[in-house]
Amino acid sequence: MGVTMVRNESPFCGVKQTVSVGLVCLLANASVAQTDSQRTVRIAGSAYLGDLPTFVAEHRGLFDAQGLEATVTHGEAGRGNMALLRAGETDFALMALTPLVLDRFADADPGQPDDPVILASLLQSYELTSVTTSPDFGVHRPSDFRGRRIAFEPRTSTEFVWWLFEKFHALGHDSVQRVELSIAEMPEALASGRIDGAVLPEPWGSQLENMVDRSGKIALRRFDARELYAGRWVLVTTRGRVRNSPDIARRVLGAYQQAIEFIERQPDDAIALYERSVNATDRIAPERWESLDYHIGLDWSLIAGLRQQIRWAMETRFDERRAPVPVLDFIAAGPLNQGWPHSVHIPAGDEAGEMR
Repeated sequence: MGVTMVRNESPFCGVKQTVSVGLVCLLANASVAQTDSQRTVRIAGSAYLGDLPTFVAEHRGLFDAQGLEATVTHGEAGRGNMALLRAGETDFALMALTPLVLDRFADADPGQPDDPVILASLLQSYELTSVTTSPDFGVHRPSDFRGRRIAFEPRTSTEFVWWLFEKFHALGHDSVQRVELSIAEMPEALASGRIDGAVLPEPWGSQLENMVDRSGKIALRRFDARELYAGRWVLVTTRGRVRNSPDIARRVLGAYQQAIEFIERQPDDAIALYERSVNATDRIAPERWESLDYHIGLDWSLIAGLRQQIRWAMETRFDERRAPVPVLDFIAAGPLNQGWPHSVHIPAGDEAGEMR
């Protein structure tokens, strides 16, 4: 699959050998096996439309082209990917910023090798998440959400987006009944009237629209969050992996760089690949994905997004009086800076992710 097995060609490793030479050969072969093992990587992606680069890299063999044996899984939300990374069940994880920020605040002993760090941002978009409801429920404007049942998935960006929406429209924290559902549960819950609104990313928003169009039962209304929220999708690994395997981190980044180049050159082919991969029964509306800005990099707008979510976490889940979290602690810029320095516009670190 992308890794060439290198055999030991030493003339000492033949049939006739002393015990000591045989031990040397055994250690040499073990070293080769370890090298091959290090190129085997596990990547936890998502069915989220923002994770299109992972689908492209997987199905077009771009991890193979980087000399990697990649096993890719596609979950539902970034918080599940964070749990896999923390449990040592994946090597690289894709997610929005929210699970990363919440993990850092819950970390009783930060600065350890298993701490998650961002290698690169892959996407920025103002169009991927919206608050969806129906005028049939009596909701015509944001103020009509008072007294209503609003669903989001806790510890994900949907919870954060609702906080922003609630703040911006001065709804009042106690004026809305919050319903915690998985993203996959929300379309049916809204279509059936069990909830009055849902914070939905893509493709689940489009799935709901298609479900409603076929049923003809209710009309939909979307309140976008474009004035409030720039969605980010980031590639995350652990600080120890960056320190111990910087070459592997650069190879993974290389596969994502190639995937994004393919998306830019052949967007129709890329979205068709995504639809086949998730077994979509309906086409993704062009206005939903044409607004996506896929770009591999680390910049100050990412820093601003992290600061915004740190403020939310301290206000809603943690003690606001605690010491602030240094934003650059979330980022290991070294691998991207070494491979693609033009993509790094923040202070760059060494291969271990330590900031200079």
